[in-house]
Amino acid sequence: MDLEKMLNLADELVYRQTGRHLDDLQVAVLQGALQRETYKKIAKDFDCSESTVRIAGSELWRILSQALEEEVSKSNLQSAMERWQYSNVLNFAQNVRGSFNICREGEPSIASQNFSPESHENITSDASDKSLDDQHVSEMPDCSNFYGRKVELELLKTWALEEHCRLIALTGIPGIGKTSIAVQLIHELEDKFEKIIWCSLYSMPRLSTLQHRLLQYLSSSISIRDIDISQILYALQKKRCLIVLDDIDFLFQPNQLSGTYKNEHQEYWHFFKALEHGSHQSCIILVGCEMPRELLTWISSGSRDRFLQVLGLDDQSANDILINHGLLDSGDYLKHLIEFKGHPYCLNSAANLIKTLGIRVEDIPENYCFLTEDIKDLFRQQWQVLSQSEKLMIYKLCHNSHPQTLKVILQDDNLADLDLINILQSLSRRCLINQVNGFYEVNPAFKKYILSEISACPEI
Repeated sequence: MDLEKMLNLADELVYRQTGRHLDDLQVAVLQGALQRETYKKIAKDFDCSESTVRIAGSELWRILSQALEEEVSKSNLQSAMERWQYSNVLNFAQNVRGSFNICREGEPSIASQNFSPESHENITSDASDKSLDDQHVSEMPDCSNFYGRKVELELLKTWALEEHCRLIALTGIPGIGKTSIAVQLIHELEDKFEKIIWCSLYSMPRLSTLQHRLLQYLSSSISIRDIDISQILYALQKKRCLIVLDDIDFLFQPNQLSGTYKNEHQEYWHFFKALEHGSHQSCIILVGCEMPRELLTWISSGSRDRFLQVLGLDDQSANDILINHGLLDSGDYLKHLIEFKGHPYCLNSAANLIKTLGIRVEDIPENYCFLTEDIKDLFRQQWQVLSQSEKLMIYKLCHNSHPQTLKVILQDDNLADLDLINILQSLSRRCLINQVNGFYEVNPAFKKYILSEISACPEI
């Protein structure tokens, strides 16, 4: 089938399932998928965000999977639709064969050709059908520019392959590269697991929606009418799967201490507990700026769960980012980006500004910091999530000239009415403060934002 016929068939199938024709974005996603374009390219052509395209694509593959009665992904869309059309033609021919002779003399009949949907699949499928796209990773972002992280990746692979960890928490300050590491890990482990699944809780935060999606991906033989965690555990026992749950921050209540579930997501406590305590051979990686409180407790109790806080890049990787932007004097530029040293999002944003404006190293004033609007937006969102007591603690720590010991913090009269121990623990779990040799300090990049943008001390 040519492109126009493919789009017409997809429109017909979607209309049968939903009673609605394809909208402009869905047409753009289908056309891009059929032409083997990336989500990033589709988003650019349609003038929207990549996440918007991924969400639209995920919903389309779900609808088409139901219509075609097989799992449909971005990579196997064309072959799935061709199989469906071929199957309909074959069924029609077999139904009319008893009344009409549709073969010319000397030609084999359809029945004697020994064709089947399975054999046709082997004919129409190409090598790309066996690629990572055949796994359920349509929501996985494209992280083509990846730097360093050899130590982190080796540690994660050891946990997943050798120690058979069931739950791994991958956390860190916003923009530090958590999702990029998870993407790279999947590329390096794609041949080690029977199934690989990537789900973003940004697009489907409700547990019932997530469980439905997981069951749909894990096994076509399991009934999904009555969703039950035991069905998921059963599927994870039968097949060794790697599942990444990204953006789990959307489960948690803003303006509370870290890891406080929103009311509508309280049931996730039982879901994570079942995955941690259940008997299965799969590995689930949770990615976010904060983690469920109970998970951190389980990890500290000696279970097979693991926790990895993603820190800044090494010097060479930080240099590579600047060099990739065409800043050949990367070492000299890094001296003016000391607060961002090792933070990939901040380094990319600052380097892009320097390159765009043609700023020379010798023109940069001493102690000047490139706090771009993108960086401000990134940290503003994190600041707004914090509870009032956390904001006050961060503000006080930022305005102290030196890192503080716990004893000094506890003796601060301005903080006397606060639950200081739990506040420090919450900020530590959010990766906003670091404790080194008994001294607490705020992450340098976040501290620069606070000192530049937050002028008034928060009130409790």
